[in-house]
Amino acid sequence: MKKIILFLSAFLLIGLCGCSHEKGCTVQGSISLPEYKSAYIFKTDRTPLDTIAVTDGAFSAVLADSVAQPYVVIMRFVNPSDSMDFMDMPVVVEPGVVKLELGEYIHSSGTPLNKLVEEFFVELQACKDNIMADTAVAASDVKNIISEFYKQKILANKGNVLGRYIFDYYGRSLSEADREQVKSQLVN
Repeated sequence: MKKIILFLSAFLLIGLCGCSHEKGCTVQGSISLPEYKSAYIFKTDRTPLDTIAVTDGAFSAVLADSVAQPYVVIMRFVNPSDSMDFMDMPVVVEPGVVKLELGEYIHSSGTPLNKLVEEFFVELQACKDNIMADTAVAASDVKNIISEFYKQKILANKGNVLGRYIFDYYGRSLSEADREQVKSQLVN
């Protein structure tokens, strides 16, 4: 009897450990904008990967069965009645369940790097709001403020895929000096 209990205990422990370490990546979410009926998933180079339906404002997709290294994909939510009406959302594919809530505000959570994605967009909006609210900021200073913001975010994430994503998508807003500093420190 002791052997059976010991075997079952070991089996249960192995099973619990195996279940608690998710190897794949699933994205689950909701969108409160009813005009967006589907989403396309692209690699960052715009290579198409998949299409998912948005049903009653909800969507779910398995982005990867296993993830050896995190990487970024773009989820493009589209309005089928207007080809120019779409919303792109970067998602870091990493082990776990990514939670997205899209509406007036965008929330990304569930995995460590996707929490950083949300922080980046919240801080970007705050930076833009501060520029708009500060009447003392000269138009010539705006480019430097934006460049400094992107430089700080890229360098803060230089060791993960978010740093590369920010550089690739927003790097054109860097000053030449900031671009060179970032390139010298950014992990490929």
